[in-house]
Amino acid sequence: METRFGLLGPLSVWDGPERRSVPGPKVRLLLGALLLQPNQVVSLDRLQEVLWGDEPPPTAVSSLHNHSAGLRRCLGPRLAQRLRAIAPGYLLEVRDAELDSQLFAVHVQRARAAQRRQDWPAVESESDAAVALWRGRPFADVPALIDCSEAARLLELRLQALECRFEAGLHLGRHQEMGAELALIAADYPLHEAFHRQLMLALHGSGRTADALEVHRALREALAEELGVDPGRLVQDAYQTLLAADRSAAGHPGRESRPAGIPSQLPRPVSGFVGRRRELELVTAALATPSGLGLRGGGDTAATVVISGMGGVGKTALAIHAADALRADYPDGQLYADLNGFAASPPREPQELLARFLVDLGIPGPDLPDHADDRAALFRATLAERRVLLLLDNAVDSTQVAPLIPGGSRCAVIVTSRRALVGRLDGTHISLEPLGSEGHELLASVCGPDRVTAEPDATQRILAACGGLPLALRLAAARIANRPNWPLQVIADRLADPPRRLELLSVDDTSVRTVFAMSYQALLDSGRQVEVDAARAFHRLGLWSGHPLSLEAAAALLGEQVDVALDLLDVLVDAQILQSPAANTYQLHHLVAEYAAELARSRETAEARNAAVGRLLTWYTAAVHRADSLCWAYGSEAEVELLPASSPLPELTSAEHALAWLRREMPAVRCVVQRAGDYGLPHFAYSIATMLRGYGNSYWWDGHWEAVVTDALATARAHENRKAEADLHNLLAASHGLTGRYEDCLTHLNAAEELHRSNGDLRGLAAVLGNKSLLLDELGRRDEAFDAAERSIDLYREATGRDNMLALHGLAGLYLKAGHAGTAEPIYRRVLEEFRRDRLPGPVAATLINLGDTLRCLGRQQEALAALDEALTITEDLEDHSGTADTLETIARAHAGSGNLEAARDSWTRALALARQIGAARVITDSLTGLRSLDPSDEPGADDRAGR
Repeated sequence: METRFGLLGPLSVWDGPERRSVPGPKVRLLLGALLLQPNQVVSLDRLQEVLWGDEPPPTAVSSLHNHSAGLRRCLGPRLAQRLRAIAPGYLLEVRDAELDSQLFAVHVQRARAAQRRQDWPAVESESDAAVALWRGRPFADVPALIDCSEAARLLELRLQALECRFEAGLHLGRHQEMGAELALIAADYPLHEAFHRQLMLALHGSGRTADALEVHRALREALAEELGVDPGRLVQDAYQTLLAADRSAAGHPGRESRPAGIPSQLPRPVSGFVGRRRELELVTAALATPSGLGLRGGGDTAATVVISGMGGVGKTALAIHAADALRADYPDGQLYADLNGFAASPPREPQELLARFLVDLGIPGPDLPDHADDRAALFRATLAERRVLLLLDNAVDSTQVAPLIPGGSRCAVIVTSRRALVGRLDGTHISLEPLGSEGHELLASVCGPDRVTAEPDATQRILAACGGLPLALRLAAARIANRPNWPLQVIADRLADPPRRLELLSVDDTSVRTVFAMSYQALLDSGRQVEVDAARAFHRLGLWSGHPLSLEAAAALLGEQVDVALDLLDVLVDAQILQSPAANTYQLHHLVAEYAAELARSRETAEARNAAVGRLLTWYTAAVHRADSLCWAYGSEAEVELLPASSPLPELTSAEHALAWLRREMPAVRCVVQRAGDYGLPHFAYSIATMLRGYGNSYWWDGHWEAVVTDALATARAHENRKAEADLHNLLAASHGLTGRYEDCLTHLNAAEELHRSNGDLRGLAAVLGNKSLLLDELGRRDEAFDAAERSIDLYREATGRDNMLALHGLAGLYLKAGHAGTAEPIYRRVLEEFRRDRLPGPVAATLINLGDTLRCLGRQQEALAALDEALTITEDLEDHSGTADTLETIARAHAGSGNLEAARDSWTRALALARQIGAARVITDSLTGLRSLDPSDEPGADDRAGR
């Protein structure tokens, strides 16, 4: 008995010949959500989100169970058992060939494969089978799902199926019978170039060339009005075919007397072209001839410029603009062809293109040799004495391009490709990056400068959402231009929502998603296993798209050995679908990342997604532990479980190296802490936060440390981990204390102390009391501060059987501030010896600063300056701005005490500038006080008073 589930149109379920009714919007929505992830457990949280959005009612869980019972009743007794409650949600079992959307995708894939091998009957059969399954827009009766990413994917597949079907019809000679249907489809999609091209060829094949030319005119005007662009190369090629036929019909000379052609095939330059000045100069410098008359110089082949870059970055626009500027240098003509390297149709064959070029240059078609090599030789001979410019757009690889390169030095070639062809094609190579500030100009050129000037904040948000990608900017600008009464703020708000962004960056069939899909599909269809594997790796990169990944981190995410991961990542970089901003560092453009995330959700199981992210979280936690062990070995408030990483950890050889790695990776580290709880690994969040004391001690001012600890505390509370809560309260107290927020500091210390006491954690309590002693001293409660410090030292000894150096360091500080420098000195020296032995430059520098101040108080200025100079060297090497500012202020006091007032002024001035940069309030106050002491008449200005 056949079972079928239908998404292609209204939701439907067939149990044999009987169609089961699915009444009620919530039940249909539940069924749709389960069919989006067939054979996978869909969590209750996800189902609540689908059914009720961000604010589910208090009864959501019980209502969801009621709706699932209703769905079982709709499915009937035989199919009801397919719907199973499996923690943490529900699973709907769907067997092979039962879901129309899956069967539809299989037919489209087979049609595309048949098209690549030019098996046109098979293309027609498979595409007909796909189109026959289409009953209407996916989820037509489920409004909440009608715009989901899966629906968008299926709509795109339908267009591909129709294109394949019509293309097969053209090759099988069905021009006349397809004309009416193509006309209707082209009217429904006025900017879909493929349908218009096919309609042109169908009309021409039916003897209606004039009507076909009118189709081209209407398309050109529509594209110019809506997007400011000309038709693509395939349409232009079809147009040239129509023109040639039209001229022949009008009685132009025949084969015997046909003159050599002077082709002028360049598309019209994109209106509103902005930026790319440096790249334009590189192209013209490589290809321009002196005064447009002479030769560029010797050489065996034409000068070539290759422009590469990710899809949508503006390669074709730059190439056309540059070629247009070079027309005068190449008076014998300009040839143009879209090589179709990244498109729904197969890449064009060099043999076919050579035939077209030769005919365009005046060689009669019947005289063309059959073999590709012979055609290439004739092409080179034909151009040997001519100055012709070739623009070969959208090349798939160098093999496709090489036969099309003319010989000699008179001609020039511009090639565009999404793949980097460096080392495979001689010439000048230009890699395009997304636009910077020029993006503002592009937006203004399409939607009007007044509107972008009137709303600068919204404009910046739109520019950020588009990420400098010219195609995205043009599509966003087209939406704005089509809504003249809308504030830009509305568009900016809609573009700020990542799940909806790719939907919005589309106009008719022109979309950012489609451009990315072509690059992805080209890898899948390449036939090379490494490229197919790279396409699958691309899914998983979408699971972690916010930050750059090192090679080792990427290998952990992909679940591959490092050498295998490197091969896959290199393929993606060469395909310009992945960026490599530095050696062994990888990042997805955020729009590409959103597309990759869609693929991950639709093509990876929940188990595979969770496992991949879990490997990466484990890797980062282990890497942070390695870094922390190099720069902060004392005073850790929590025992850290060593974690087995699935990929080699970063090779960190010193504290300086470790801190540099942490500074670079902190945005990603915070993301790990935020996501750990969602993946059932909350202890990773606590561990990382407690392993960043060395980082926080030097870089508290950048805000990252406090943000990480705050996020980890929220996770600890959510998972009711009182030990972790206590540790994290103590760390937050330290952060607040460093920034002078003493009331907040005391609140967190009290919370930590209460939790540690109730937990019976002596070591944790000792750490809290050590921090509390420092705060009490700042608040002027010195006796209480000494008492807390001594209790901290005793508790550490009781808990660990040895002295804790940070606790002793704090006690020495109390003695120094109380005027007992002689008592503080031996304590600081003991602590310094321990820190030196363990090679911890951050703690060494902090102790040297305090020891230097102690020696200054004892009148031993030269010893003090020697200690402080060493501290300054360390903090500057670590790029520890806080420690450097503190050291400079202490050096200034030492100089002032020895009578070297100019040196004191210089050090206080430098300390003040650096302290203002990072917001170090205490150093700002002390530096201003010191400068005034040197010259009381030098009253500080408004900026100085504000700094206090």
